[in-house]
Amino acid sequence: MRGSITSGWLLFVAILLVALSCSKEPLVNPAFDDELIQAKALHEMPFQGVYTTYPVLISDQNGLLTFEIPSEGKATFLGDNSRWFSLSRINTNIDLDPETAVPEFPQRGDMTFTAENGDLLFGEFLGMSIPGGAETPFAGNGSYTITGGTGQFVDCTGYGTYYYSLNADFIGRLHWDGMLVRR
Repeated sequence: MRGSITSGWLLFVAILLVALSCSKEPLVNPAFDDELIQAKALHEMPFQGVYTTYPVLISDQNGLLTFEIPSEGKATFLGDNSRWFSLSRINTNIDLDPETAVPEFPQRGDMTFTAENGDLLFGEFLGMSIPGGAETPFAGNGSYTITGGTGQFVDCTGYGTYYYSLNADFIGRLHWDGMLVRR
């Protein structure tokens, strides 16, 4: 009896395999295969950096402040002598509640990282700038997105967070923490 049950299952499996091999429809959706291949091709790599910034106010249009921010520092994959540059806009035209302890001003900008070898990473950031006291006139934080690059970064994107503070001499420390995604 046991032998006939096993033989029956083997016959069923054989018929199923023949039927499936004759089918014109693929067993797996090819678009799904492509998505799996693309997902396997993505590599997320930790990205961190620290830069000294030298912001310069280049425009004040009724409370919409625009800063050029050159910097120097180091970051993962960029080297110990890399640079970062941004045009940053801070909107100080917000209605403040007089009882609010600390105002937060929206800040956004475009940015470019330049590696030691000249390769570039492009991106943008969005966050808040917070006025402080005399020793630390501004600090801020937010998130960033890497949108592309050149050279070794041509297929890179990325994301993460940043924070910064400025001292009384208007020299800042800018910290990056996130991921680079390479195809």
